[in-house]
Amino acid sequence: MCLPLSFFILSSHCFLSLVYLCCVTGAAKIIHVFGYEEKQAQVSCSYDKGYESYEKYLCRNNCGSNDDVLITTTQTHKNRYSISDDTNKQVFTATISNLNQNDAGKYWCGVTRSGIDYYPAEVKLKVRGERSHFKSDDRHCGTSTNYAVSLSTTTWDKQEVPL
Repeated sequence: MCLPLSFFILSSHCFLSLVYLCCVTGAAKIIHVFGYEEKQAQVSCSYDKGYESYEKYLCRNNCGSNDDVLITTTQTHKNRYSISDDTNKQVFTATISNLNQNDAGKYWCGVTRSGIDYYPAEVKLKVRGERSHFKSDDRHCGTSTNYAVSLSTTTWDKQEVPL
């Protein structure tokens, strides 16, 4: 959720500018994570020295509400999520188990602190369907999938084609 911070009017150019203060803005880095449905994905987030004793968390979307926070280091396990913090290496790792397509999207690594929280990285999670085998009598079509037929068997092997 973004809130108006201030309005600026430049009379010489008759220009109106609205500045917004957002919950999460650009982070130091972007972490790309890939996982398969029904498996798990691990997100490792490094943080700056001095934050070893602070609470860390993984949140979804723009972290605008407590509902966006999925797991914190004070909980360690919650539903399909778990988290651990290696304070010696200054890295915390969040694990999402039993992945599904709804898990794909934007996440943030967060560190709780007074005032505005610290977000060392943005996370982009992509979830792919599990590799599977189809029998020759199954009929499947798709614009992003190729099927290779083995000459010695009646099993089709599904191969994903990058879009």
